Amino acid sequence: MSRRQWVLAVLAALGTMALAALLPAPARGPSTYGRASGGLLSAYAYLEARGVEVHRWERPLSELPAAQGTLVLSPPFQVGWTDEDTRALHTWTGQGGTVLLLASGVAPDAEEQALLSGLHLSAVSRRTEAPLWWSEWKVWRAAPAQLRAEQGLPDGLVQRAETHGIAGPAGAVPLLRDEQDRVLAFRLPQARGPLLVFDNGTALENELLAQGGNLALLEQLLVEGGPAWFDELHHGHLEGGEAELATVAGPFEALLAHMALIYLLVVWTLSRRHGPTLARLQPPQGSVSRDLLALATLHRQGGHAAPAGRLLVELARARARRGGHHADLPEAFDGDESAFVALARRIGLLQREGRL
Repeated sequence: MSRRQWVLAVLAALGTMALAALLPAPARGPSTYGRASGGLLSAYAYLEARGVEVHRWERPLSELPAAQGTLVLSPPFQVGWTDEDTRALHTWTGQGGTVLLLASGVAPDAEEQALLSGLHLSAVSRRTEAPLWWSEWKVWRAAPAQLRAEQGLPDGLVQRAETHGIAGPAGAVPLLRDEQDRVLAFRLPQARGPLLVFDNGTALENELLAQGGNLALLEQLLVEGGPAWFDELHHGHLEGGEAELATVAGPFEALLAHMALIYLLVVWTLSRRHGPTLARLQPPQGSVSRDLLALATLHRQGGHAAPAGRLLVELARARARRGGHHADLPEAFDGDESAFVALARRIGLLQREGRL
């Protein structure tokens, strides 16, 4: 591979990575930027229309202003949850702020598990009887949960029956129960600010927000509770590019980096020679060529070059004496195969010139 091709390959890979860094991060999961069914964009737009002071917080949680209102956390996250985030969360509730946790509803990943551990909570399995057929699984996956509201929550709430939930610790006040009397949402009083935990946030997502009493639930949780702060940092949205690269790089960026690395490795591999050099194919030869080659081999093994050369010189000089050009011929011959070939070529040239 030429140097120019190497330079072009490296520039193409660097350009791809730079373009990925400049593009805005795609909205993923339960984010207020998410327009898909699982996003919270509709809830954010509704709160804005109602005149609520609503914020998309795209900086570290430790930089939150003095606790006022409700901080909304909605895993799964795209950026890792750290011990510093946990300390900031306890500071927020210690100052009187409310935390609303909308759990993912599925088996927690590493980031969500770190959040639950920091709050001394644990996930539990809710549904394990998933059918094997695709059509039946889709119906099972979208099945609604039968809810019974408590503690003044609105009736008629609609949410999906997800596979996992959060176990209510001692002292938790139940807010929602299902038909099996399992607690699907609870309020955990803190030193000053409460912690509200929902098994999943599907009631507030775009797909179900307008159904049943879900809008009334949003009103009660976030309209009447003061300013609403939606954590967007952990969904991969960063304010003004001020975050460190380690925080910016999420799964999407890591995928692009891996693709660029694989591309460079493939180019490097293909540029190297593999195995021994292939012999150049010779054109097919007839039987005459093979016979001559065999005869030449026999003459070489028998050492016939010198006698043949002496005989050729004698014949040429005898013929030259008749024409008077014998001065151009050697007196004798005692050489090897290459010298014999040179002698034969010289005599052939004299013949073409008419001197023999």
